[in-house]
Amino acid sequence: NYPLQSATTQSFNRDGSNKAGGSTGLVRFLTNLTCGWTVAVVYPPGQGSGWVTAAPLLGNGNGAISFTVSANPGAARQAALVIAGQNVAILQDGAPPAPPAGTPAISAGGVVNAASYASGGPPN
Repeated sequence: NYPLQSATTQSFNRDGSNKAGGSTGLVRFLTNLTCGWTVAVVYPPGQGSGWVTAAPLLGNGNGAISFTVSANPGAARQAALVIAGQNVAILQDGAPPAPPAGTPAISAGGVVNAASYASGGPPN
């Protein structure tokens, strides 16, 4: 086992940004300069796949793995970077629930949606 120099849990908001901002992370570790290591992204069943990318996936000696988390359109999800047999959990918040039907909504252009406008009267 190689000592990880980074947090073993990385948390991200649903848009891919982490609590510190940005959609990327970095995990550093130290090992003997002649020791080889590999990295895999592992997704639990039902969590989807392909929303985390990491590089490099193999190397020798001390390492730094950068990874990217894509925006999340659905429920909260998790994955793990497995670095030389050690897990770094990646947790991502889910999208907020949709507003109830008939909830007034105003677009960026200031247009009230049809569901929130009573015919012949002002917006609800």
